[in-house]
Amino acid sequence: MQGLELTREYATKVALPELRRGLGDEAFSRIAVGSVGDGSDRFGFDDDVSRDHDWGVSLCVWVCDGEQTLTASADQIMRALPSNYCGYPILGFHAPVPQGRAGAWTVATHYAYFTGCPEGPCTLAEWARTPEHALAAATNGDVFYDGPGDFSRIRERLLLGYPDAVRLQRIAQRCMDFAQAGQYNLVRAAVRSDEAGCCLAYARAVEAACLLVHELSHRFCPYYKWALTSCERCCGELGRAVAAHLRAVGSFTGALGTCNARALQNELDDAAALIVAELARQELTDDTSVFLLDHVNTIRTLGTAAGMAPCAMPCD
Repeated sequence: MQGLELTREYATKVALPELRRGLGDEAFSRIAVGSVGDGSDRFGFDDDVSRDHDWGVSLCVWVCDGEQTLTASADQIMRALPSNYCGYPILGFHAPVPQGRAGAWTVATHYAYFTGCPEGPCTLAEWARTPEHALAAATNGDVFYDGPGDFSRIRERLLLGYPDAVRLQRIAQRCMDFAQAGQYNLVRAAVRSDEAGCCLAYARAVEAACLLVHELSHRFCPYYKWALTSCERCCGELGRAVAAHLRAVGSFTGALGTCNARALQNELDDAAALIVAELARQELTDDTSVFLLDHVNTIRTLGTAAGMAPCAMPCD
């Protein structure tokens, strides 16, 4: 059983009935309960390796602003329950975990912690400066119950994705990053047999491609450790196909030199061709070049026309 399924079962069988009983129907109607935030389990990526730390029942209770007494009451009820379920710890309420993992707090605290904004980003400037992995963590997992609807209302708005103006500028930036790190610098590092340079360029190229595929798929890319996994599992055929080329590129970086540089270039260009086809399908380019840098100015112009000039994007 994965963590999110475990937490959902605990919420259904234990937490929700006990919270309703302890708070009373009226107060219970003013809380939300779910599992959203940091952790591989919230994305469904957890496995046996994940269980060595901060793994178990990851339940969150959210209340509206100004409901400090209700927050304290919900916290007290949860802490009075057994400290484990089916042999697994109840994180936050019993087993200590980092902030943002599990516990009881306000809706505003949740969204401010991940995005810097109590209701999540609203303006173009707020969207532009919010790291994508933070948006992924703020909206992942599942909501099991939401009496007031406030938590779900914000989450559903954020899950619609970046405003077009910001999304287009991000796509342009990631095209430039992949072209620079992968199609140019990685290949040149391979020709020089520069192992460290290859590792650095490969990591940057993979991250840029994963971010780009997520943006083309209208999804938020998680923390870099899970970016390629998310690309494969959550971004459809485009994600699976691009990820296959990226993993093939990684297999070439062990034995460097001019011969492998050619193989690297072919795999990178094949991945880029898939991305260019998707850019064309979304009417973001009419250029057939597989060098992604050739598409940057066109996409940036579209972003500017949509209301946002090119700007530095946060490190994701």
